[in-house]
Amino acid sequence: MAIESGYTLYMSDRTHYGEYLRDGDPRIGNYPRVQRVTADGVLSEYVLDRKSYEEYKRMAAKWDAEFNAWMSDAPAAGGDS
Repeated sequence: MAIESGYTLYMSDRTHYGEYLRDGDPRIGNYPRVQRVTADGVLSEYVLDRKSYEEYKRMAAKWDAEFNAWMSDAPAAGGDS
């Protein structure tokens, strides 16, 4: 049996599904990386599978909408509430 080197394991941090892929394999795009900042300011990076990434984008869009609504509903300058 021949030995081939140059493979990298791409694995979802969420589902733990993964594949060994060679550099340049188009399936690498099935494992997008996302960065997220937690409520206490910690930046983390995750590798997701394609389905989890689509779910993450829907959640992120909801979080963005909620944040934008919160920002636009600020009290007048100098207000305590």
